[in-house]
Amino acid sequence: MELRGSSAARRGASLALGGLLLACLAAYFWTDMSWTDDQDEITLHVNTYEQILTVKAGELILWQAPVSTSYYGLGEEEGSHRTPRGKHRIVEKIGDGEPLYAVFKHRQPTGEIWDTAASEEEREEEGDLILTRILWLAGQEAHNRNSQERYIYFHGTNHEDAIGTPSSIGCIRLKNADMLRLFDEYTSVNTPVVIE
Repeated sequence: MELRGSSAARRGASLALGGLLLACLAAYFWTDMSWTDDQDEITLHVNTYEQILTVKAGELILWQAPVSTSYYGLGEEEGSHRTPRGKHRIVEKIGDGEPLYAVFKHRQPTGEIWDTAASEEEREEEGDLILTRILWLAGQEAHNRNSQERYIYFHGTNHEDAIGTPSSIGCIRLKNADMLRLFDEYTSVNTPVVIE
């Protein structure tokens, strides 16, 4: 009887240990997989080398558009004006229903519409305007957790002529018509974004 009890206890302990190991493995993989667990989920991929945004459903390319990431390169440091790398999610969509070229300050529409006929000199005086729509990003990895606090967005710009070259101060700029299409057709809150 004692031997059988010992054997049962060992089997029970072995099963418990195996269950714990499986739970740990599941937790590890769930953390990674939960970022994009749906193989057909739409994801946004920003290639900073080529300055291209690619929208995918699984491996199927749905749409591409030129972008501008930071003039200062890639990085996650506060105040660096660099574009952060890695996995992100859209945490807020701002500007639905506003007209094309609507001007935003502090994520609020000002009521102004940017003048597309502005000269190069006028655009320089205006600085870096945020136009049309905003997709606010939150980092999903330890190194980029501060992306939301750094106010990293996809947004339309008054510097459309510079799209396709690194020229922003951290955000990801798009031409305004492309920003409108990205906002309306391909994104929702929680859409995954990869910046590399």
